[in-house]
Amino acid sequence: MIFLYILFLAFFKIYITVFALLSDYPTFTSDAKEYLIIAHNLKTHLTFSSDTTPPLRHDVLRMPLYPLILMLLSSKGSIILQHILLALSSYLLIRRGYRREGFLLFFSPTISVFTNQNLTEGLYVPLMTLLLLFPTSKIWGFLWGMLSLLRQSTVLFFPPLMWIISKNPKRFIYHCLLFMIPIILWTLVNYIKSGFPIFSGVFSTSVLVYVVGKFTDISQIADHSKFESLGEWISMVNGFIISEILKHPVETLVIWLKGTLYTIIKPIPRGYLYPFGNAWLFVYLLFYPYILLIYKRLWEEKRLIFPLLVYILCVGAVGDPRLRLPLEVLIIVKDALLNADKDSPL
Repeated sequence: MIFLYILFLAFFKIYITVFALLSDYPTFTSDAKEYLIIAHNLKTHLTFSSDTTPPLRHDVLRMPLYPLILMLLSSKGSIILQHILLALSSYLLIRRGYRREGFLLFFSPTISVFTNQNLTEGLYVPLMTLLLLFPTSKIWGFLWGMLSLLRQSTVLFFPPLMWIISKNPKRFIYHCLLFMIPIILWTLVNYIKSGFPIFSGVFSTSVLVYVVGKFTDISQIADHSKFESLGEWISMVNGFIISEILKHPVETLVIWLKGTLYTIIKPIPRGYLYPFGNAWLFVYLLFYPYILLIYKRLWEEKRLIFPLLVYILCVGAVGDPRLRLPLEVLIIVKDALLNADKDSPL
């Protein structure tokens, strides 16, 4: 049975990769289309904006690194880069003696899906893996800060992780300060461009749509087309969210925990399996052995439960399994990370 499952994972990866390279699969999501719009505006107008018509307002929702990669490499070029980096990180794991972990990372069905998408997850997974393999770097915190410019949720993931693996408070503080440098700089850029000191508005819009929108009419507040600055809109959204959550604390808690549960247990959104046609349900169910293996490995290293629980409770309300990817990567790479020499250079 194990051999047959390995064959399935290999077939799944090959099939979906070929399909992606020969079709528009990498760009079928609305998020991917928005990244391509920003990349186009960067290339033609030197403006970081997701608007399709003037005036092109500075975008305070998306992070800057992935649109920049798309601008430089195009859609398919970015997919190829993601595959190369994933292969490299898997190879380094195997070279260090973690053969099973290397193959698990390379053939993970969820990672295989997002490696073939023009979404930040496809680039985030191998870059995160490479950082986890070199925890003794003197600029480790700074590199994680740069990674937050790819995915903003890194700000919720790195500090508790750093606390777990640090041997002393001095090292924790040192790397957290380095971590804050790129975050502060990007917040400053957003302040200059939009008039509001916002690092990213994605968390606010996610809570608005996937939590508050379940018990309140958000049709008026969700329309940002009339605002001259997206920073002004996000500021208004934040006030609206706080007000509505305070009015509906029980509903908020129930919806948040329900979404978090979906983020934890759902294998993959059905839409990503459209290349398999009517066989999508069969493929969907075959994700579960992998998911169960991931959580079995987590249970073997209980001290990782705290940082992963903090992260997943913060971001899980959306109910999207792609937000689980950092969790999966850390669990796969945990032995290589925790067995590394983590003595601080300070």
